[in-house]
Amino acid sequence: MDIGHAPDRECIILRGDQERNLEYVDTEVTQRMRRDLRAYNDLLSRTFIDLPSIEEPYIEREINVGARAGDRIRVSFFPGAKFVRRVFSRGDWNCNGRFYGGWWQQIGSELRKQIYINGVPTVEVDFKALHVNILSLENGAELDGDPYDLTDGFLEGVGRQDQRGYLKSLVLTAINAANDRAAYQAFRDGYPAKDRAKGFRNADLERLLNAFIERTPQLRGTLFNDQGIRLMNVDSRIAEGVLKAAVEQNLPVLCVHDSFIVDYRQVRTLKALMARESERVVGHPLPIANDWMGWDEVPEARRKDYAEARRIQSARGAEERRAMFEAVKGPIA
Repeated sequence: MDIGHAPDRECIILRGDQERNLEYVDTEVTQRMRRDLRAYNDLLSRTFIDLPSIEEPYIEREINVGARAGDRIRVSFFPGAKFVRRVFSRGDWNCNGRFYGGWWQQIGSELRKQIYINGVPTVEVDFKALHVNILSLENGAELDGDPYDLTDGFLEGVGRQDQRGYLKSLVLTAINAANDRAAYQAFRDGYPAKDRAKGFRNADLERLLNAFIERTPQLRGTLFNDQGIRLMNVDSRIAEGVLKAAVEQNLPVLCVHDSFIVDYRQVRTLKALMARESERVVGHPLPIANDWMGWDEVPEARRKDYAEARRIQSARGAEERRAMFEAVKGPIA
């Protein structure tokens, strides 16, 4: 708990080929980004972020895809794992720019629901179909419902909800890919060995993607065009605004690229920031959603019951972590 980071640790990273960090000359923009991100990291350092049900200060999870599939890795959630960097890619300040490093980005969505911030349950608020909706707005289309929700039957033996998940993955892969064959192979490569997606043929995926284009014709020219890295820069500018505003309000918010985690008493505040910043960047408030309601969204008569439903019994190890944190940083708010 006594170990932190040097106050001048670099947090604005420009990467080139093969993920190598590049030297760069500071500008007013990079200096501003660094000041803002250091202020955010300072806020995180003063914030107790924990999984109260977990005894040890880490979790172990299995890698499902890639060369290390099957290996188990340890994700620590001690304070030293909270440092966030902003990473730009391809040696270009217009590519990527997302925020990386927080341990909450390295665990699954179900476990993220158990995160407490300063001893309080949290809610994760997502931008719905983020890149698809940004592209739609850029192409002059109105936002219309869930673009991934098609009638079922495009993938044999796959129900509508599962089909939606496969379609979302396929579309995001196609946005990033240079051509259709590369997209279809990358889609299959992104799933574990036993997943049925491994058996989908190119013709199956093409049929599903064609149905998506019929649903969203404004995106016809945007697939297989290496758009993802640019769109990540767009969503990073939205996140930048949300995090800067949150710091100004002394409100700890955890960024997971297209979603944000916040104290469940501050969900309405977070949603207002997300709406404002998305409108500032792309000209229109982007649709958002959250699985759990915010405590501040629940009718007052039901708040006590809701608070009890969200309460997690702390493990002994979690109580010890909190006591150590308070001994170093002072009582949490």
